[in-house]
Amino acid sequence: VHGSYEAFLEELGEKIRLKTHVGFTGNLRANSDGEYTIYYTDSFSEVIYHVITMMPLNPNDDQQLDKKKHVGNDHVNIVWSENKREYRRMTISSQFNCGHVVIYPLRNGLYRVQIFRKDKIAMAFPWLDSMVLTRDMLGPFVRECAINLHRKVRANMEPSTSNRPYVTRKGIIRDICKNYTLKQTKDRYLYTLLLSKNGTINELDLDEK
Repeated sequence: VHGSYEAFLEELGEKIRLKTHVGFTGNLRANSDGEYTIYYTDSFSEVIYHVITMMPLNPNDDQQLDKKKHVGNDHVNIVWSENKREYRRMTISSQFNCGHVVIYPLRNGLYRVQIFRKDKIAMAFPWLDSMVLTRDMLGPFVRECAINLHRKVRANMEPSTSNRPYVTRKGIIRDICKNYTLKQTKDRYLYTLLLSKNGTINELDLDEK
C-alpha cells in the first residue's frame, strides 16, 4: 500500500474504536467488521467510512461478502488506485452506488482525482473532474466532495424512499424523548438535578403539585 494512503485516511476524519463509539456507526459491528474505522462530524454532517482495508478478511469466503455488503449499499465510494490503468467504474456496481471519487497518487507527490457519477446525479462542487491536488488539500476536498455527492443522491431520490437529514434527525430525537423521558414534578426534577450525589437519588417527601 502506498505510504500516503494511511495518512489520507487520517485526513478524512478521526480513527475511532467501534466498540466504544457512541455516534453514528453506519451499521458497522464491532469485531466482526473490524476494531476501528474512520469517523467525521461537524455542525452539519456526521460521516462514517466503510474502510474495507480496516475490516478483517474471511479466509473461508473468496468473495469477501461481509465487506461487499457495506460498500455495495453506499451511495458514494472513495477509491484509492495505485494501478497504472484507469479505474473501471463497474468494479463496484450496485443500484445504490451513484458516485465514485477515485484518487491516483502521482510520482511528483501530487494526486489526480477522477469523478464518476450516474447521469441523473448533478455535479458536486467544489470538484472538477481530473483535478490535481496537493497532499494538504486531498483529504478535506475528497471528504467534502463525497458529502456533497451524497446530498445530490438523496435529493434525487423519491421523497417516499428518502427523508432529508434534518427530518430524519427530528424523528430520532422525537423517539428518544418518547422512550426515555422520565415523568416527574418540577420540584422533584430540581431536587434530582441539584441535590443528587454520586449518581444516586435520596428519597425526599415533596408536595406533589
